[in-house]
Amino acid sequence: MKKLLTIFIFSLLLLSGKPMLAQEIALREAGVAFPQMKKFYGDMQRRVLDLPEISGYYLIKADLHMHTVYSDGYVWPVTRVEEAFMEGIDAIAITDHIEFSPLKKYLPCDDYNLPYEIAKPRADELGIILIRGAEVTREVPAGHFNAIFIEDANKLAKLVNKENPSDQSSIKETLQEVVNQGGFVFFNHPWYKQPGDRANWHPVHEELYQQGLIHGVEVNNRDRYYPNIFQWCLDKGLAMMSNTDAHNPLFRLEPGAHRSMNILLAKECSQKGIREALDNKRTVVYTQNYLYGKEEHVMPIFEHAVVQKIIHQTEKGFIVELKNIAGIPFHIQIEDANGLKVQQTNFILAEHGNAALIFRSDAQVMGQSFKVSAKVLNCHTGPEKPLNFVFNLKL
Repeated sequence: MKKLLTIFIFSLLLLSGKPMLAQEIALREAGVAFPQMKKFYGDMQRRVLDLPEISGYYLIKADLHMHTVYSDGYVWPVTRVEEAFMEGIDAIAITDHIEFSPLKKYLPCDDYNLPYEIAKPRADELGIILIRGAEVTREVPAGHFNAIFIEDANKLAKLVNKENPSDQSSIKETLQEVVNQGGFVFFNHPWYKQPGDRANWHPVHEELYQQGLIHGVEVNNRDRYYPNIFQWCLDKGLAMMSNTDAHNPLFRLEPGAHRSMNILLAKECSQKGIREALDNKRTVVYTQNYLYGKEEHVMPIFEHAVVQKIIHQTEKGFIVELKNIAGIPFHIQIEDANGLKVQQTNFILAEHGNAALIFRSDAQVMGQSFKVSAKVLNCHTGPEKPLNFVFNLKL
């Protein structure tokens, strides 16, 4: 009965031609749960990816590429905010396509700023930093670009060829408008529709890059990571991006799982802080419990997450406890034990977990210092290059 009521009210509102904000208010007053999922979320525990504290920086978790019913997504804009809150995401950008909307006949709207306007009150209520954005979608080889920190998505939409919305001939003009508005541009999923599903940097991208119209690239999209894109970012000084590109609902993740995201080392927890971190390329890619980024950004996360303590020692041996205060498990491989014999050389330090390393020696160890070299196999500072870390142990 309630489902029929929902369909009836929603149909009347669409026919009435009321703005969508008014439609949402009317639906809520009627007790219909479509625009907001309070009852569902009320029964759930928040699933937050814990990160360590690093002096001088806020580690901001951001998903800056996602869609709603206003382009080719399947959720209401407010739902994107509530999903982020339930997962402890600090900042999001709703980036609906300006070229097409499969649901346009059901949601007649030519205002491309509307998804942001609908989501903003709920974002303010829940403390989510909502960044205004849009996706510029053109034919390959140009491809897709996200425009964030823009002022008006409608000005971008005016540059779309209405006869052929994917026409790439106006791509420079469109991205220049993004920059004119003070926006930040990143190249989305560079492998999309490419031969062999490979990521390629074409002459059009080099031209856009040389003109200052590309500021970052998605090294990871959803859960697809490409090492060669990592290298592009290192070579060209581009921000490394990681986003869900979500179209479907995100609240049904597996237990213990977290969405792909950007981890930004920001000087303040604000839109200004996020933009400054992006402009200065202080970004770390997170996906499927892997971290990818420059050593200067990945290293502090690991070294502040893992606390070491000597819990027992004898004349010729000692035990080191490693405690992981983060929600990311770390795959550690001992490379050089500094002449010591170690029982565990390859192990997983679980999220919020502990591990004990037992060291033995043929000589006396009391009062000695040791440097134990290791690789963190799920933290990469370059393509196929695990993070090198040294445990400094003083007895």
